Amino acid sequence: MAAQGSDATGRCAYCSDALPPYERYFCTACCPSGPGAPWHACRPCVNQREAAVSGGALKRQCLDGDSSEPCFEAGHAFAPVVGSHQGGWVILEPGGEAGKLRRVRRFVRQYRLPEAPPSLAWIAVRGSGAREGPPADGRPQQVRVAAAMADWAAEQQRGKPTQEAALEIGRRHHILDGKWMLLGLTDRSSEAIWAAVARAVYAAGLATLAKVTAGPLHPGQSRCICIYTGDFNDSEEAMRVHAGLSAALRAALPQRDWSKRWTIYYKPDIFTYLGLYANRETNPHRLRSTIYSAAL
Repeated sequence: MAAQGSDATGRCAYCSDALPPYERYFCTACCPSGPGAPWHACRPCVNQREAAVSGGALKRQCLDGDSSEPCFEAGHAFAPVVGSHQGGWVILEPGGEAGKLRRVRRFVRQYRLPEAPPSLAWIAVRGSGAREGPPADGRPQQVRVAAAMADWAAEQQRGKPTQEAALEIGRRHHILDGKWMLLGLTDRSSEAIWAAVARAVYAAGLATLAKVTAGPLHPGQSRCICIYTGDFNDSEEAMRVHAGLSAALRAALPQRDWSKRWTIYYKPDIFTYLGLYANRETNPHRLRSTIYSAAL
């Protein structure tokens, strides 16, 4: 008989054992709110239930919708909270409309930035309702990125490349996402800023995705928060997101002296893939690595 509980106190919903924040599992089949859902399972319980499904003792039937409790009589398709791509991600997916603010607040409390393990590169929330970019051309992203990099290499061989040439390569290969970047954040400020950004993106649908670098900061290091839009060509959408971001941060940080200018910059993802960073060896022509800037 499964324990009728949740991880509200950081415990497994099945056995009630304590759950480390970054060593818990969620169901990918019937719990669309992802790791911010009201419950998780520990590794031994996941292994036991998966074995029972494989052996036919449990059917893989899942509930529809955003359930607030585990469906104990059903089989689940589990995945670890910490992903395996790009060094590891934990992402709060949109889920149902009800309870979004509660879920994102809980998610931010559970996944505190300095406590993340080395395997985790980013903590992220995905928004719904923001303007998406145009649909892709059907090629997998890695294929489009490889083709873009080949085109950029050819562009460099032809002579001095330009920022517009890089943008055109992004358009050609449908690499259109871009992000506003909050850079140089310390642990003292980053958690409050991240909480405000996560609420605005997840609960209010400000942008398509927001992410923050995870893990402890060492001397000389700082944290970065990125807030995404679907199409770098859409300056109107980029500025709408900027205005919402400014309002969210001003409300969350009333103690800050907002007369001091805080300028943020917008960078297309294609620049990241092509290695266009400020003062980097991969950007020998010192091309500008952002296309918009505005004060918060």
